[in-house]
Amino acid sequence: MFTAEMIIKLLGIGPVEYARDRFNLFDSFIVVMSLIENITYYVSGSKIGSGIIVLRSFRLLRIFKLARSWTSFRTLLAKIIETLPNVLSFGFLQLIFLSVFIILGMQFFAGTVYLD
Repeated sequence: MFTAEMIIKLLGIGPVEYARDRFNLFDSFIVVMSLIENITYYVSGSKIGSGIIVLRSFRLLRIFKLARSWTSFRTLLAKIIETLPNVLSFGFLQLIFLSVFIILGMQFFAGTVYLD
C-alpha cells in the first residue's frame, strides 16, 4: 500500500516536487528499506534484516504532517498537550493508591491463596 502511494505521488507531482517535502523523503526511505527487508527475507529465507521492521513504526509520525494542514486537529492536539500535566498528576495519584491497596491485599491474604 505504501509503495503504491509512493509511486502514485511520484507520478502525480513529479520527483522534484516530491523531494521538496521531507515527510515524502522519510516515507520513501521507509518504503525502500521495507522492500529490501522483504526481498532479503524471501531470497534467503531467514530474518537477516528483521531489525528494519522497527522503522515501520515511525510511520505514525505522519500524524504530525496531518496536523500541519488540519486546523481543528491541531487545536485538539494543543488541548491534549495542555492537559497532559493534570493527567500525569492524576496518574501518579492512582499509582500511589494502587500500590497501597496491593500492599494491603498482600497482608490480608498472605498464606490463604495457593495456586497449583
